[in-house]
Amino acid sequence: MLIRNIVDNAVRYSRRGGCVRVTTARDGPIARLVVTDEGPGVAPADRHALGQRFHRIAASGETGTGLGLSIVKRVAELHSATVRFEDGPAGRGLAVVVEFPAGAELAGQ
Repeated sequence: MLIRNIVDNAVRYSRRGGCVRVTTARDGPIARLVVTDEGPGVAPADRHALGQRFHRIAASGETGTGLGLSIVKRVAELHSATVRFEDGPAGRGLAVVVEFPAGAELAGQ
């Protein structure tokens, strides 16, 4: 649900013909998921509202209920993960970064 909602938003808001990239990495005890798009992005001053229930970006032209990122934040919370929003690559688009604490079963790998 978390990945589907992030990717769905990235596809919706990316420029036509743009690229949506999904990457994963492990950094010590942290497992990281990053989804980036090539859309208009979200100004840093407006990112605090991303993930609030029913929040829609004004004049986006997209349909929906504004629940996608709030679901992402709730699912992340249930898994002790954090969600943050950053500039996309080269300052274009948006990057959604989800960091999960690696479970004990991963610690020995």
